[in-house]
Amino acid sequence: MSNAGTATGAMCMKVRRIRARRPLRRSLFWAGFFALVLPLGYICAGLAGGHFLTGGPRVDGAREYRIGLIAGPIHYDLLIPLHDDIRPRFAFAAAAGVPVADAGVEWLLAGWGASGFYTSTATLSDIDLDTAWRAATGDGAVMRLEAVGRITDFDQISLIALTQAEMYALIDAVLASFDAQEALPLPGFTLTDAFFPARGRFHLFNTCNVWLGEMLRAANLPFGRWTPFPQSIRRSLAQTGLARD
Repeated sequence: MSNAGTATGAMCMKVRRIRARRPLRRSLFWAGFFALVLPLGYICAGLAGGHFLTGGPRVDGAREYRIGLIAGPIHYDLLIPLHDDIRPRFAFAAAAGVPVADAGVEWLLAGWGASGFYTSTATLSDIDLDTAWRAATGDGAVMRLEAVGRITDFDQISLIALTQAEMYALIDAVLASFDAQEALPLPGFTLTDAFFPARGRFHLFNTCNVWLGEMLRAANLPFGRWTPFPQSIRRSLAQTGLARD
């Protein structure tokens, strides 16, 4: 074969290799693009969801009840005052070792979360990739109740004042989140808590903080349309001023 023929053949092979790489490069580009854009879009949407409000307007009346929102690193809990008219609504929890009837118990902490993740991660150090992945992609849900005694320091707790109608609507929504009132055979995190079957399914778009937003809107409070992150909750609180009443 002549030198010209050899050069032409080599050129053709080079062109074919370049063309073969183009689909791979295109695939890598789009994979990288979506790996960056989708998480950023999710985060931005979650923050915006806490900013744009729905619910309300609130009805005038004496705001004689106070609920609390307790922030953790990734999760908000709801703190419910056990007034004489509220305590009986949660009497079922006593059978599970949550001493709601005890005189020294003044509050009930309530939270909703992923079955595997919520029941096994008392602290951030308990998180493992398998449990986190299952929670992100879809898992059953549980409710957690914990009896709490007198609280003297509310510096780290956002307090919201409610009317009786708002308080009762909130309690109805919380109780409607239970799938059953018999506790699950799971160890709790303290001596006064228990887990219960819950309605709904946990995933990236329906998190514990989304549940909290739903509870507050069920009480006819103005709150963020979608609150998947603790930052979403804080943004909604700043927008509404609920914790400054």
